[in-house]
Amino acid sequence: MDDFPVMMTQIEWAAHPSCPKHVPWALLEPHQSQAIINHKQMLERLASWGGLHPDEIVALLENRPFRYMPTLDAVSRLLELVGPDVLPPVGGDYAVP
Repeated sequence: MDDFPVMMTQIEWAAHPSCPKHVPWALLEPHQSQAIINHKQMLERLASWGGLHPDEIVALLENRPFRYMPTLDAVSRLLELVGPDVLPPVGGDYAVP
């Protein structure tokens, strides 16, 4: 699997078009144990169910328990964590049309 899906409502996608639609699997795979702690599920299962919200992905990447973050803050932090070199430009493969 190459990408892990990011899940948000249509309203959230419209409000946060810079949010990546997917996160490279290689970034999340090292955090499999945190996914099990936070969600009681493997990353593969979570991906098959549609992925995770940006605040849930941020918690995994920061190796910490989940805590709610406003979507704007979560998207901003997710973009910081994945870095511009990992994501295609807006309008690219990972962007929501």
